[in-house]
This record gives sequence, structure tokens and C-alpha cells, in this order.
Amino acid sequence: MQFETKRLILRSSDANFAKDVLEFYKDNKESFEAVEPFDTPDFYTFSIQQRNLRAESRLISEGRMVRFWIFPKNEPHKIIGTFSLLNVRQASFKSATIGYKMDKCYRRFGYCKEAILFGLDFAKNTMGLHRIEALIQPSNKASIALIESVGFEREGLLRQNVKLLGEWKDHYLYSKIFN
Repeated sequence: MQFETKRLILRSSDANFAKDVLEFYKDNKESFEAVEPFDTPDFYTFSIQQRNLRAESRLISEGRMVRFWIFPKNEPHKIIGTFSLLNVRQASFKSATIGYKMDKCYRRFGYCKEAILFGLDFAKNTMGLHRIEALIQPSNKASIALIESVGFEREGLLRQNVKLLGEWKDHYLYSKIFN
């Protein structure tokens, strides 16, 4: 799948992106490891990225997740971010958890917000979802501001729910409900 917004190209996950995905993660290792549970010691290898992308393709085909890699239209071969809907549940739930990351050089230009707005529209109108959740560390002020700017509301605090860099971290639970 491929879609376009005003400034972005969003492409669905593909094992052929492994080299570019690896470069994206390596370039942003320090900031991503503070918020993501990269739990395998060989995460920063081509073979692991290829394996992860194949696993994601399987989950996508099963309807359990969606991931879009974000490319700027003026650099259509450079990954600058990713947007995903994880833990997709249909039937009576019709919900998912949002995930997003942006390259450190492309933050604060509105690209992530543009991708999230596309993704929320996709979740509602293409996937038929009713509820989207976001988990954000209380110290991540930029992500909190971003998610609140697109209509998410804070529901509460999940205490010590993710282990990052050897330490259990709290996360706020946010949600957006589509009516």
C-alpha cells in the first residue's frame, strides 16, 4: 500500500526496506532506546530488521497491525519516520494502539502530525476502528503535546508497565474515540 499526504509518502511495511530501516534506527538509536523496548542484542543488524519486517508483513496480512514508513515527497527513498497501529482488535473492541517515531533531523516540522492525522483517518475510515490508544512516558512532553493536539485525551497512568534500558517506566494512557 502507498498513500500520499501534502508533503509525505506513506508506504506499508516491506522486507525490502530492511537496509533503510536499519539506517533509520541506527541514526536515531539514542533517542529511540529511551522510549522503545529493543529487547534483542542484535537489533541493529540487517538480518534482524529483515526478520522483523517479514513478521510485520505476516501480522499485517492477518489484520493484526498496520505500519507505514514515512518518506518526504522531496526525498522519496529516505525513511524519516514510521506510524503504526498495533494490537488491532476487531469484533466488539474495534481498537488499536498507535505507535510513531520520527528521525531526529525531521522533528518539529509537523511531519509526524501529518502522518498521524492520515493514520487516524485510515484507522477510522478504512479499518473501521472505534478507539485508538497511545502510551507515553510522563517525561515525553513533545509526544504528549503532539498526541493531545490531534484529539487524544489522557485516561490515566499505567505504573511500571514497560522495562526500558533496564528500568521499569510509567506511561500515561491516552485514547481517541471515533464517534
